[in-house]
Amino acid sequence: MLENDGKFNANEVLVTRLLLLRSNYIKNFQDRTSNECLNAKYSSAVRNDRDKFYGICIDTGASYHSVAGYDQYMALSKLQNIEINKSTFDCVHATFGKGSASSIGSIDMTIPFGVFTFHILKIDIPFLLSLH
Repeated sequence: MLENDGKFNANEVLVTRLLLLRSNYIKNFQDRTSNECLNAKYSSAVRNDRDKFYGICIDTGASYHSVAGYDQYMALSKLQNIEINKSTFDCVHATFGKGSASSIGSIDMTIPFGVFTFHILKIDIPFLLSLH
């Protein structure tokens, strides 16, 4: 968990292990809607809010786009001045189990190994960096 204590370095690698054994996680929740699926696992591990940025999880193949939940975007925006690019509204449709969500825009985030575009979704998920 990162908090704005004045020591945040925008070029740090921000990777956390929030979703362990992602493939087993997806198998266990295939028949649930996106919010049921994500809230059951993610919120029980860490209470997602707009005050604490929890880092970036590596997405090992579930998505072709890097995505993030709106609340985690809001937490990051308190640490870095990043605004949502609304011209990419509805460009990405992410599916989690039976449910899906469309992007409300995107942000470009610079991390030590490049600049990555994260599509922001109005669901409760961490930052997920796609490997595709």
